[in-house]
Amino acid sequence: MEKSVYHVRFFKTLQDDAGHPHECCQGEVEVQADDDPGAIVVARRRLAELAHVADWSLCADYETVECLPTRKRASRAAASTAPRHAQRGHPLVLP
Repeated sequence: MEKSVYHVRFFKTLQDDAGHPHECCQGEVEVQADDDPGAIVVARRRLAELAHVADWSLCADYETVECLPTRKRASRAAASTAPRHAQRGHPLVLP
């Protein structure tokens, strides 16, 4: 059975200069896994490796997970080759 592709985004709650909280995307990855919990494990490990930290939670507070349908995967593969952070303004590039 072929594994599904998941799009995982990592967020951290940061406060602005007035003390108001904002959810800020710290990065995103696409991973292959059998299910949502498996995708989270793989994505957290990848975030920690790419950020050169021992624990993913040093970079983010939580993540969101989206299973990509086959059609969406094909359109993403054909999309621009510009890094995701350049397209969306995210500070951390996660392949």
